[in-house]
Amino acid sequence: MYAAMEITPPFLFALSYLGIKKGVCYVPPELLSYFHGRRPIAKDRLLLPPYETDEVEPEPNTILKHFSDILANAGGLASSVYFDQNAKMLRGLR
Repeated sequence: MYAAMEITPPFLFALSYLGIKKGVCYVPPELLSYFHGRRPIAKDRLLLPPYETDEVEPEPNTILKHFSDILANAGGLASSVYFDQNAKMLRGLR
């Protein structure tokens, strides 16, 4: 598809969250004891840094983990509870 449109790498994926001030990142009840730093998000708008790749067909979970980790950081968590280190989805939408 990209070749037909004459689009070449790198590709950037961008995501913004609007109206999320005071939102709290969900942590499943069984994991709450591991996430003591959880706090409400302080900003109304989060304009996340883009994800850049040279892959024509990137793995969707890698992109989702990138954005999920940044959102988790804004909520006081070290990383998303939805992905492991290898971007394998652990819980949530499949």
